[in-house]
Amino acid sequence: MIIISDDLTGAADCGVKFVEEGLSAEVILKTEYNTKAEVKIFCTENRGKSLKEAKQVVSEVAQNNNGERLFKKIDSTLRGHIGGELEAVLEESQADIIFLCSALPEQGRTIKKGICFLKNQEIHKTVLAKDPLNPIIHSRITDIIARESSLPVTEVSPGICIEEIYELYEKATRIFSFDAMTSDELSQIVKLAKRCTLKVILAGSSGLGKALAQDIKLYLSLIHI
Repeated sequence: MIIISDDLTGAADCGVKFVEEGLSAEVILKTEYNTKAEVKIFCTENRGKSLKEAKQVVSEVAQNNNGERLFKKIDSTLRGHIGGELEAVLEESQADIIFLCSALPEQGRTIKKGICFLKNQEIHKTVLAKDPLNPIIHSRITDIIARESSLPVTEVSPGICIEEIYELYEKATRIFSFDAMTSDELSQIVKLAKRCTLKVILAGSSGLGKALAQDIKLYLSLIHI
């Protein structure tokens, strides 16, 4: 499996979740690599790059996945080139849809009605919004994605039925932005991806990464992308 992360801290944090579940993992800093690790985490360091540069790096990694599953690691507070990188992953992987959830409940970072909260405060109203490299000016995830991508996004709950996923896909939805207040709801998203007959890429913080790692056998049974 391949994980694409936009910073080193996030890459290491996500990799640890898989190691804790008994998988070998390695953080990779270049697109050319030689490793036998079961989980390869590419650190792109994209947050300080232009949108064009960030998309190009993500595209290169996604193109060279050698048939392995992809997980797009994003920041739990939605800093970085979220929309552009998701668009690049979807295009180059030839997947059908993305299940997105940046929630990290164990650190008070949740998604409710499509809005990102940090300890019950909208993320753009917190001190993190003042990040000099990646200031946060929106809390609604659809608005954040729309800054860099025109991909159709629909806000959904973890309890959505699989038939509704298919219906929304037929109506052009390509990114499903999930609410999540608890770790159990993150696990629901992983299980829903497993049941879906469309080709799904999971994208989220280490919270969704942990849920994926805990349910790795189910995830690895997904249809090849």
